[in-house]
Amino acid sequence: MSFLVNCLQRDFYFVINISLCKLHHAAFDAYFLGIRPDYVIEIRKDVLDEEDGPMLIHGLKELNNRKIILPSPQRLSPDPALLEQRFGEFRGR
Repeated sequence: MSFLVNCLQRDFYFVINISLCKLHHAAFDAYFLGIRPDYVIEIRKDVLDEEDGPMLIHGLKELNNRKIILPSPQRLSPDPALLEQRFGEFRGR
């Protein structure tokens, strides 16, 4: 599954090749989680501070500061420059 990432100027899109389950896809779209250009996942601070049971703990919180599994060959990995752009949007929320 690929993500279309809207540019900050909002007039064109980038494609980030990344595969996520439905839960993590929704969290990524809602900016609950971001993926840094070095492929490390960050969960938004207010989400980390939330107390809401095992799904939040095991479904999101435990991913914080973990690196995503990259495909082989490397050329299929998400583009770090595009991740950086999307991560900037994540940080701005």
